[in-house]
Amino acid sequence: MRYHAVMLIGAADHNGRYAYGQADFNVRQLTRRSFPSCHIDRRIPKTTRSNLLSSSIIEDTALMSTTVSAKTSPLAWLRSLANSTVGSKYLVGTTGALLLGFVLVHMIGNLQVFLGREMLNKYAQGLKDTGPLLWIARGGLLTVFLVHIGLALRLKLRSRNARPIRYQHEDTVQASWVSQHMVLTGLVILAFVIFHLAHYTLGLVGSATTIIDSQSAGSVNFLDLKETYFDQGVAKTRHDVYSMVIHGFRSLPVSILYIVAQVLLGLHLLHGAKSVFQTFGLNHGRWNMPIRLATMATTAAIVVGNIAMPLAVYFRLLKLPGE
Repeated sequence: MRYHAVMLIGAADHNGRYAYGQADFNVRQLTRRSFPSCHIDRRIPKTTRSNLLSSSIIEDTALMSTTVSAKTSPLAWLRSLANSTVGSKYLVGTTGALLLGFVLVHMIGNLQVFLGREMLNKYAQGLKDTGPLLWIARGGLLTVFLVHIGLALRLKLRSRNARPIRYQHEDTVQASWVSQHMVLTGLVILAFVIFHLAHYTLGLVGSATTIIDSQSAGSVNFLDLKETYFDQGVAKTRHDVYSMVIHGFRSLPVSILYIVAQVLLGLHLLHGAKSVFQTFGLNHGRWNMPIRLATMATTAAIVVGNIAMPLAVYFRLLKLPGE
């Protein structure tokens, strides 16, 4: 017969003293002074206990709940947290909330296209003037995005591996299509983000057609579109983001792609936001309905706001300067 020990670690603090999930410990740590709530079966020979515990043999015979105080570095604590299933869910929820905040702020900034060429280009120039801070923010955002996707995929694989043989007759009662396909919608959003960066940030997709005397005079890369403006009487040039947006969304396939992506993003956010509150234990009978309404309102605002831009451009509600 095989024996094992399973530790379900308690909460986590900012000093890295605690972690969530399963962990292995050397037998020397398992003393009644350190873990008064632990029970060590003394019927097992001492040598066997040492070998079993130090080699981390884990089965499904015992479950002990305790709090472990250990002098570990913050990185070690974070690694332990990320390696556990419960900790991964917390990190997925946290990174998801950060990405939701970014999507909301990003949309508000882009909506300045409705305020005209001057406002949008001034906003874009202000971001560019932050210099290295902009690239640091982009790097941090990319890290958060990759952590969110990586941990979500790992949780999905763990769930699938926990039941390698699927049910012969599987009929989900409560789970919606969105909740069952969060990984799928997440990967589609990832593909869209890559396209979006190639389209507007890197200028690898699409081009602007210059018009002279009502005739096409050739194509210009989106990044080469410039606007001349005056700063305290001095003529300067800056990237014409407004014209870039107009040219980009005048392509019907591109506009359709953006609209479909925003609908999928909305579905992903709607279920994701709900899951965040559930993960952090914030569900409560009194607050469930207000939380749900706030989540639906925020998601709807993001989807409608992002869809409004390609629709307004394609139907000529927003036009190029001089048109």
